[in-house]
Amino acid sequence: MNRPSRFYRVLAGLLVYISCVVFTSADPTGIDYICGENVILQQNIQNSYTSACYALVKPEVRSKYPAVYDGSTTFHVFDAVLFAWPLLKNNKVYAKGLPGDLRLIIDSSCNFFGIIIRSKTSPDRRCYPHIELPRENDLFHSRDVRMLPGFRGYKCDKRIYDIIRLEYVLQETLKKYKIWESQNSVSIPKGLTAIDQLFGESVLLLPSQVINSPAEINHLPLYLSLMVIDSQHQLLGMVNRVGTRWEKCAVLWEREPELPRVVDRTRNSIGERLFSGAGGYRCKSLLFTRESVNSHMQVACTLITPPDGIPASNWKINLTSLGIKPIIGKHELWKMNLKLPESNEPVDVINTKISNKAVIVLDQQCNFYGVYWHAFKVLTLCVDLSLFPSPKRPRYKS
Repeated sequence: MNRPSRFYRVLAGLLVYISCVVFTSADPTGIDYICGENVILQQNIQNSYTSACYALVKPEVRSKYPAVYDGSTTFHVFDAVLFAWPLLKNNKVYAKGLPGDLRLIIDSSCNFFGIIIRSKTSPDRRCYPHIELPRENDLFHSRDVRMLPGFRGYKCDKRIYDIIRLEYVLQETLKKYKIWESQNSVSIPKGLTAIDQLFGESVLLLPSQVINSPAEINHLPLYLSLMVIDSQHQLLGMVNRVGTRWEKCAVLWEREPELPRVVDRTRNSIGERLFSGAGGYRCKSLLFTRESVNSHMQVACTLITPPDGIPASNWKINLTSLGIKPIIGKHELWKMNLKLPESNEPVDVINTKISNKAVIVLDQQCNFYGVYWHAFKVLTLCVDLSLFPSPKRPRYKS
C-alpha cells in the first residue's frame, strides 16, 4: 500500500506550517451527504475531516476523539478498527462539548470511509450520498446484490423524509385510522384526481406526520407533502404540493459499501500492514483488541516514516512538536497513545477525568514492542492477552 499523500498533506499543512503545502482537493467525497432527515454539506464534511486527521496524528490524552470505531456492521471491516470523529449539523467543527449523534469515519491512514448516525436504542446507520437509480436492464444483469442500491426515503423539494421515520408514521397512522373507522369517525381519504394520474391508479393519501384527531383529516389537502398508499396500505411514494399542483417526490437511493478484500497476506482488508506480535492487551481495566493495536501501529508507523524528500532529522523535529517523540534515554523508541471505543469509555474515566495512559511502543523500523501504561514517566508493560506471545517480539527494558 502506497503511503497516503493526504495523510502527509494534513500533517504538513497543519503542523509543519509550510504555507504551500495545504489541501488542494475538495472534501473527501465532493458531494453532500444525507443523514436521516438532514443534509450535511460537503464543506462541513471537509472541515470535520481535516480536524479528524489532525486529531488522529496528535491525540489529546484526555479527549476520547477520535474514538475507535467498529466498522464491521456499517462498512464490512472485520479485521481492523476505524476512527470516529463528531460531525456537527450546524456547520461548525467539533472542538469540545456535546458531540451529537453524527460521526465522520476514517481509517488509520486518514482515508474517508463515510458518516454514521449513532443511536442508544438502535444499531448505527450509515449516512449516504444520493445516487441515481440504475437502469432496469443494469439491475437485471447485476450479479452482486451488494451493488444494488438500497431505498432510503424521499426528497420533497428541500425536505428529506427518511424511510424508517415514514414507516413509523405509516404504522401509527393506520392504527389510529382503524380505531376511528370502527367508531365511524373517518376513513382513509382517497387520492385527488391529479395524484391518481401521477401514479396511474386510484390511491389513498396519508399525512407525512402522525395526526392525533379525526378533525385533522379535513386539513389534509393543506399539507405540503403527503404519503401515497395503495388499497393494501403499501407505500407507493410521496407527493409534494407546488403552488396549486402536485408533483412526485424524488426517491432517495444508497449504494451498499463494497466489501473489502484481502489481496496481500501481509496486510488486512483495508491495506494495513499486519505487524508481527501485535495482539490484544489489558491495561488496568481497559481492553485493547488485536485489531485496535494493529491499526494504531499503522498510524504510528505511517507517521514516523519520513515522506519522500524530507530528511529524517527534520521529520523527527516535526514529530517532536506533535508530542510523539523518542523515549528519553538510550533507546531510540517511539510511543503513541491508544484510543478507546466511544461506547466502552469507562465510567471512572469520565467522572474522575482519569486519563487513559495506554501507549504502543515501536522503533524507527516499525517493530512492535508492546502496549505499556505510561504514568509518572514510567512505562509498565500491560497484560498481553495472546495465548502464546510471539518470542520474536522485542521488549523494552528501562
